[in-house]
Amino acid sequence: MFRKKSSEEDGSRSPQLSLTFDQLLKLFLVMALLLFAFPVGAQAAGSLMTLVDSTTSTKARVDPATSALRVGGITNKLLDETGTVGKTFTFPSAAYSHIRIFAEHSGCSGYCDTLTVECVESGNRTCTLLADQSFDQNGYNALSDVPGRTLRVRVNTWFGVGSWHVVVYGRAP
Repeated sequence: MFRKKSSEEDGSRSPQLSLTFDQLLKLFLVMALLLFAFPVGAQAAGSLMTLVDSTTSTKARVDPATSALRVGGITNKLLDETGTVGKTFTFPSAAYSHIRIFAEHSGCSGYCDTLTVECVESGNRTCTLLADQSFDQNGYNALSDVPGRTLRVRVNTWFGVGSWHVVVYGRAP
């Protein structure tokens, strides 16, 4: 005669969370994708920053630790100059075992300008790393040992239109 009300009848039952098989499968697939794809993506991100010159074996990349351009292991920019007339630059190089030299003259092809790189001590030339090397819009790119404590870079202009750009990077021993 007396019947106790069930929890469904009095509305006191709290809703239970239940997942269907399809929902569980989708959740599992998303978790698996994140678990396996994230490490591969993080590893690939470092390789996406490598630049390769199509005409030489030279590689350049952005160093993630310093955010600096790393060219063949050489990262310290010693000189970055642009001009329209001949100039000479002198800077210390004792801390470096190698330098990489880039030079170009935009808008000029053929014999445009020349670049000379010398070691100097007390104002006197002690060695020549590069003697009157011509460069144009295609550029010049070379790696050289650094035997001296001070380097002098001289740009001689032969073409009166446009501007030249010279960059020298150094690598510590």
